[in-house]
Amino acid sequence: MSTSENTKTNKTIAKNAAALFFRTLFTIGLSLYTSRVLLLKLGEDNFGVFSVVGGIAVLFSFLSNSLATATQRYLTLSLGHRDVVEYKQVFTTSLNCYLAIGGLIIILAETIGLYIVNYVLNIPDSRLLAANYVYQFSLIAFFVGIINGPFRASIVAHEKFTYFAYTDIWVKILKLAIVYIMAISPGDKLIVYSALFMTVSILQLTSDKIYCHYKFEGCRYIRYWDYGVFKSIMTFSGFSLLRTSSDVGVNQGNNIMVNVFGGTVASVSFGLANQVWGTVTGFFITVQAAFNPQIIKSWGEKDNNRFNSLIVNSSKFSSYMVMSMAIPLVVNMPFILNIWLHDIPEYAIAFCSVTIFSCFISATVNPVNTAIMAIGEIQKYQIISSVILILCVPFSLIALIFGSPLAWVYIIRIAFQVIELFFCSGYLGRLANFDRSKFQMIFIMNVIALVFCIGVSFVAKSMLETEPIVTAIISTLIGWTLLFTFIWCFGLSNSQRKMVVNYVKHSKTIHL
Repeated sequence: MSTSENTKTNKTIAKNAAALFFRTLFTIGLSLYTSRVLLLKLGEDNFGVFSVVGGIAVLFSFLSNSLATATQRYLTLSLGHRDVVEYKQVFTTSLNCYLAIGGLIIILAETIGLYIVNYVLNIPDSRLLAANYVYQFSLIAFFVGIINGPFRASIVAHEKFTYFAYTDIWVKILKLAIVYIMAISPGDKLIVYSALFMTVSILQLTSDKIYCHYKFEGCRYIRYWDYGVFKSIMTFSGFSLLRTSSDVGVNQGNNIMVNVFGGTVASVSFGLANQVWGTVTGFFITVQAAFNPQIIKSWGEKDNNRFNSLIVNSSKFSSYMVMSMAIPLVVNMPFILNIWLHDIPEYAIAFCSVTIFSCFISATVNPVNTAIMAIGEIQKYQIISSVILILCVPFSLIALIFGSPLAWVYIIRIAFQVIELFFCSGYLGRLANFDRSKFQMIFIMNVIALVFCIGVSFVAKSMLETEPIVTAIISTLIGWTLLFTFIWCFGLSNSQRKMVVNYVKHSKTIHL
C-alpha cells in the first residue's frame, strides 16, 4: 500500500474511531442511567432473576458468535476483491448458516436451557412463572439478533460506523423509554420489561435490514448454493466455536456458580459487574472496531509491516483507554456505586472492581485474536486457547467449594486470561513474523504502570480528609498524571509523539 493510501486509511480509522467513541460516550451514559432506574423499578430480586435467566438464554450464543466471526472475515475479504457477485454469494450463504444455527439454538434452549431455568437456578418459587416468561422473550430477542448478524457484519465490512453511531443512540433511548413504560404498567413489571426489550431487538433488525438493502448492492438474498463456500464458512465457524463457546461458557458458568453459592443478591452484583464490564469494553471496542477491517485487509494485501503495526497500535491505544478508566473506577468504586445506585448490593464493589482488570487484558489481546482470524489458520489456536480459558471454571468451582470469596471467580479468570495472552501472541509470532517479545513486554510494562498508578492513588485517597467528591477528583488526577507521563515517555514512539505535538500546534489530523 502506498503512503497516500496509508494516509487515507489512517484518516478513515481516526474518523471511525472518533464517531464510535462519541457514540459510546453517550450511549454508555444512557446505559448506566437505565440500569440504575431499572434496578430501582424492578427491585433487587426481579433484577437478579432477569440477569441470571437472560444470561441462560445468551448461554447458547456461542454458536452464533462463532459464525459472526467467520461472516465478518469472509465479507471483508470479498469486499476487498471488489466482486459484487462473490459478496452476494457469501452474504446469502452466511444468512442460510445463521438460520440453521438459530434453529439449533432454539432446540438446545428449549430443552437444556429450560431445564436449567426451572431446576438448577436459585429462583424464588413465587417468581418462577415470570422467570419462564423472561426466558422465552429473551430467546426471541436472541434469535432476532442472530438473523441480524449478516447485516451488521456487512456494515462493519463497509466501515460505515457512523450508522452505528446514530442507531445505537436511538436504541439506548428506546431501552430507557421502556423502563419508564414498564414502571407505569399495571402488569407484572418483569414480564412487561422482557416483552418490551424483545420489541426493541425486532426494531433494530428492521432498521439494519433496510439500511443494508438500500446502501449495499451486495446485501441481497439470492437463489444460490455452493457447498464449497458453505463448507469453508462452517469449517471456520466450527473452530471459532471453540473460542466463543469458552467465552460464553466461562461467563455464564461463573454466573450460575455465583447464583448457587450466593443467591439472587449475588446475581444482582454479578449483573452490575457485567454492566461495568460492558461499559468499559464499549470504549475500547470503539477503537478496535475501527482498526479490525484494516487489519484483515492489510493481511489480504500481504502488507506485513502495516499488518503488524495496526495490531500493536490497536492493542496499545485500547489498553491505554482502559487504564485511564481503571484509575478512577477502581480507586473510587464505593463512591461511584453510591452515586449510581444509592443502595449498593453485597459483593458489588468487589465484583465491579476486579472485572475492570479482566477488561484490560481483553483490550490488550483482542487485536491479536483478530489478526489470527484474518490469517485463517485457527484450528490449533482455537483448541488450545479455548482449553486455557475454560479451565478457569473448574478451578473457580473448587475455590468456592473450599470457601473462597465469590470474587475469586474473577481473579481466577484473570489469571487464565494472562496465560492465554502469552500463548496467543506467541502463536501469532509463528504465523506472521510478529514480534511477540515486544508485545509481551509492552503488556508487562502496562501492568506495572497500572498497578503503580492505582496504588499511588489509593495512598493519596487515604491521606486526604476532604469531601468524598474532592477526594475522588484529586486521587484521580494524581493517578492520571502518573499514567499519562508513562504513556508519553514509554508508550508512544518518537513519530507518534511528534504527531501529537503537531496536532496540538497546528490542529492537524493525527496519523495512527
